[in-house]
Amino acid sequence: MSSVVPEQPGGERIHQLVKRFAHIGETAMRDLPIYNHALQVDAIGFKPMAAGWLGVLITPWFINVMLLPKQKQEATIPLGEKVTHKLISGEHEFTVGEDDELGRYDFLTLASPTLKYKSHQAARDVAHKALAKLLTLPDEAGTAVPEQPVHFVTAEQKGKERRAFLRGLIPGERPADISD
Repeated sequence: MSSVVPEQPGGERIHQLVKRFAHIGETAMRDLPIYNHALQVDAIGFKPMAAGWLGVLITPWFINVMLLPKQKQEATIPLGEKVTHKLISGEHEFTVGEDDELGRYDFLTLASPTLKYKSHQAARDVAHKALAKLLTLPDEAGTAVPEQPVHFVTAEQKGKERRAFLRGLIPGERPADISD
């Protein structure tokens, strides 16, 4: 089984994640009936978040959204317990996992087993779609809309639209979340 080592933020930590699950695949999973030989271990779209690195890990036996702390830490919450993480799209319930080499990580299962995926590209497509959905703001109707950049009104733009100025926005832009 090969693995894909990502060139992305979190470099060494994400490389460690891929390497560890590739090893688990070779030593413990390869001969099990849930192992999909069309897939390889791959880290998709990991991005820095307050709690660590968020992305999708594809393996031949699962596809999970993973939240990996920036540094190895022990699980202080029992393995298998549910924890809630607030993402751009809202609150999501993750499961606590732990590995001797990686330490604690939280995961949200997208697929397990992965036997329905006939190609690695199909699994990558699912990973990208899931990340896009998790990292997209919901609109008032509850459907996802891409996050819009915030543009503040300059002095020159004041007279263009009084309502936009009073809200501090250019017409058509979404308000910034300043609750932090």
